[in-house]
Amino acid sequence: MSTAANLAKKRNVRAGHCGSATKTITRANELFESDRPEIDRLRRVKLALTEKIDVLNRLDSEILEMVAAEEVAGEIEQSDEFKDGIYDVLVKVERILTAATTAVTTPPTSAPASRTA
Repeated sequence: MSTAANLAKKRNVRAGHCGSATKTITRANELFESDRPEIDRLRRVKLALTEKIDVLNRLDSEILEMVAAEEVAGEIEQSDEFKDGIYDVLVKVERILTAATTAVTTPPTSAPASRTA
């Protein structure tokens, strides 16, 4: 396979992973709109997006090795812009998971018993 064909294939693979991540982000945003988001679904979103970041980072590195020098900055900007959206969702997920964990592990406080004289 020629370098140009290999580069095109890697870009197509990256685009497929970006599309998949976009669907996961959409599902996450739907969960965020719920008054009580499902914790297990949020954990799955977190796992899926964390894996996507790893895959995208690997593909980005491979693509950067193959592009012309004048294309490097554009590739990095495009990749970073997309990953920022993923990171935004991961931060929201983590905030909700932390709050849910804190709510479960923090015992309720009770008012001190009043003394009668």
